[in-house]
Amino acid sequence: MQTDILNKNSGKFQEYINQNVTVHAATTALDATGIDADHKIFTTGVLAGAITLPQATVSNAGMIIEIYITATVATDGTCLVGFADAGSTVFGGLLMTSITNGAAAKEVVARGVTASSKRLVLDADNVATAGGALGSWYRVIYQGANKVWVTGLGLVTGSSATLPAAACSTTTGVDG
Repeated sequence: MQTDILNKNSGKFQEYINQNVTVHAATTALDATGIDADHKIFTTGVLAGAITLPQATVSNAGMIIEIYITATVATDGTCLVGFADAGSTVFGGLLMTSITNGAAAKEVVARGVTASSKRLVLDADNVATAGGALGSWYRVIYQGANKVWVTGLGLVTGSSATLPAAACSTTTGVDG
C-alpha cells in the first residue's frame, strides 16, 4: 500500500492537485479560449467584460471549467460568459438565481438555458440575469462538438426573484 501520496515531501503530492487555476483581478475581459483541461477561474475584480470560453469540440468533451465570482461584477450588463459569435458552440443546462437582500433573500428561482444560447449575462443587481454578486458560481461541462452544459447559482441584489430570462436566451456570442 502506497502511503506517501499525500505527503508533500514525497515529491508526488503535486501530481494529484489540479493546478489549472486563473485568478482574474482585472475588470476587463478574460480570453479563456486557450484552456484545454479542467480549470477554475476566480474573478477578484469588479468584472465589466466578457469571459470568452473555448469552443466545444470532440477532443475537449468532458472538460469542466468552473467560474467563481469572488467580487461582485459590474451592474450594467457588460459582464458576459460564453463563446465567440463566429463559433457554433451553444449552452444547455439550468441556472438558479437567488436574492441576497431583504425579506425575499430566501427565494431561489431556476430556468432552463435556451438551447441556442451562446452567452450568459451577469449583472449583480438585475434579478432577470444570471447573477454576478459575490458568491455566484457557474460550472461549464463540455459534452462534445458545439454543446456545453452549464449549471450554477447566481446571486443578485434586489427585492424579489424573477426567472433569469435575460440571462440565458441570447443567440449572439460574447463579442456579438
